[in-house]
Amino acid sequence: MTQTRRVALIGMVGAVSFLVAFVLGTALNLATGTPLTGGLANAVLTAAALTTGVCAMPTFGTGTFLWLVFAFLSIPTMTMGPPGPHKLLVGALGGLLWDVSLYVCRGRKWAFPLAATVMTGAIVVLTFGTLVVFGLPGADKLAKALPFLLVVYLPLGWLGGWLGEHIYATRLRKLLAGNSSQMDAEETQGPGGPAVN
Repeated sequence: MTQTRRVALIGMVGAVSFLVAFVLGTALNLATGTPLTGGLANAVLTAAALTTGVCAMPTFGTGTFLWLVFAFLSIPTMTMGPPGPHKLLVGALGGLLWDVSLYVCRGRKWAFPLAATVMTGAIVVLTFGTLVVFGLPGADKLAKALPFLLVVYLPLGWLGGWLGEHIYATRLRKLLAGNSSQMDAEETQGPGGPAVN
């Protein structure tokens, strides 16, 4: 698979992860009025989807790219806190922490769940930090809920990281390898078969 196709795939994974978070979390965010509570409904699936993307392209920077796509799409929504471009900062720093965690833990059995746990906690703390620093609404409510959210989010991040790695290892790796070989052959030969001179 070409680098361009891999980047496009990772971008799509970031977008799908955002859609999962948005659809499952918006109602809970609106009902409670507390930023990040929607993640209680989607944290495992979001972490799993993002982890499959990192597994598909295990290079430093993939986590940051995934989170930047996610954060960009969340700007006009309540996902990751009140609407605004501050979410790009949260996504960039949270994704970078995820990339660093994966780099430090590379090759270890629990690297993906551990890195997803770090990333999940980082996103929660960074979101709170940006709300406070930029004087955005919801910081007071989030401050009260922060200890509870961290206690709940961290194991959900671990579970999502484990699930994403498991889905990639048991299902997606073979699928992507097969499609990659077929796409590489088509790029070399053209879609109708071998090139004719």
